[in-house]
Amino acid sequence: MALIGLSLTGFRNHISLNLSLDSNFVVICGQNGVGKTNVLEAISFFAPGKGFRNASSEDVFNKNDNRLNEWAVSAELECGYDDIRITTGCKLDAYHNISRRIIKVNDELSYKSSELLSYLKVIWITPQTDRIFLESPGVRRKFLDRVTYNFFPLHASHIVNYEKLVRSRLKIIQQPKFDEIWVAALEKQIATLNFQIYKNRTNCLNMIKESLNLNSSNFLKPAINLVGSIDNFLIDIKNNEVEQIQEKLKSNRRIDALSGRTNFGIHKSDIEAFHPIKHIKADQCSTGEQKAMLISIILAQIKSIKQISSTSVILLLDEVFSHLDINFRRNLIEELNALEVQAWITTANEHIIEEINYKKNVVLI
Repeated sequence: MALIGLSLTGFRNHISLNLSLDSNFVVICGQNGVGKTNVLEAISFFAPGKGFRNASSEDVFNKNDNRLNEWAVSAELECGYDDIRITTGCKLDAYHNISRRIIKVNDELSYKSSELLSYLKVIWITPQTDRIFLESPGVRRKFLDRVTYNFFPLHASHIVNYEKLVRSRLKIIQQPKFDEIWVAALEKQIATLNFQIYKNRTNCLNMIKESLNLNSSNFLKPAINLVGSIDNFLIDIKNNEVEQIQEKLKSNRRIDALSGRTNFGIHKSDIEAFHPIKHIKADQCSTGEQKAMLISIILAQIKSIKQISSTSVILLLDEVFSHLDINFRRNLIEELNALEVQAWITTANEHIIEEINYKKNVVLI
């Protein structure tokens, strides 16, 4: 079990919503536009970042009730003998300025969402995620980094710091004259983060590959690889990786300054996925095959997490069941039940409720 209670206040169209839960399947059923996805989005704010819609705090404020001066999402987790309450949200002051989003664990204040990863890990599949193999490399990198956060909680801060340092270096080297010592110091920090992020991503991907290979599944299990300038560069390097990355950055100063971008680093990486039988790239496969491979990767991620951690896992499935045939749905239900993961499912189809032959909470909106 993961969440045994969820409360929303002033979050999008939900002025107030309180749920008590006692099962691993939570089905939210209702017509389009009633706020089913908003409930899942609220839960996704317990993961590092801005939720699965990448929304700002201002975006999620309820716009229908002017009396509300805050939005908040609060969840109660069943954790052994002691339940834990986590809360996130922000308020409007008297001048309608939005405060910084806060996070509380049992009323203890924190500002780092990465700290919540020690209590629960939130994973999602949405209609946007379905297009992951057709999207740009940047979208796939963000997908991989979200996966990596769940194994290496500091990965999120590494990414943020890396991006700041890269911007600072580029701004300096575009000047007619700059301090070589200063730039070298920046490049050393960038090289160190490059290697750390590369290692985190590679180790994460290796765990998922191992899980894909070892576990039986009814879904297509893709071959996945990390590719890119730094990934190819580091394949054959066994020693002094940071120093060699730093030297590469130094040699690229002129071309980076002229092009106005950093041409080497982890921000150029991408994921390649191939059909396990046809051996063609995922973006050339059918929509159904792409969905099957994505679900395999997500299930492998969950299996890997549960092998190394007792942290609760929540899987958000936004309208995923509505686009699967009945056999596909049954297989997914069986796999989720075997994993003992709490799955939150949105649907407008009441028949899907009947297909889940296990204990479930049904929320009609």
